Amino acid sequence: MNIGEMEILTTHRKVKTKNDIKFMEKFNLLKEFKEEFGKLPTTVDEYKGVKLGAWCSNVRVLYKCNCLSEDLYNKLREIGFMFDYNKEKWEYNFNLLKEFKEEFNRLPRQYEKYKNVDIGFWIYNNMSRCDDERKKELLRSVGVNI
Repeated sequence: MNIGEMEILTTHRKVKTKNDIKFMEKFNLLKEFKEEFGKLPTTVDEYKGVKLGAWCSNVRVLYKCNCLSEDLYNKLREIGFMFDYNKEKWEYNFNLLKEFKEEFNRLPRQYEKYKNVDIGFWIYNNMSRCDDERKKELLRSVGVNI
């Protein structure tokens, strides 16, 4: 992301400059990517020749330093952009786990996928690596033996 793109992200104005157009192009590519793959890009993902994952990482950095305009924050939020990726990804996966349990009345097996997420593997990782008591309690609440 260049300085001009950073300025766009940190100010509230209508699209009118080359940099504004570049930001909107990347934003629209992000929307397309999410519609096509059902998820946000990882940091290394490229889409249509654009390093979209790296761009998303830059947007998260701007968010963390309170440098993202409210307008752009809301625009990104509307398409499901995750600003605190680890926290939001965990919550998303936990909600998928609850859905899975309600639908099938059981926990997923270790290598089972649900809605394009390796939900069984996600549980296994949390069982062996989770040190957050709040998360452990949530997992226990749906029957995970942790």
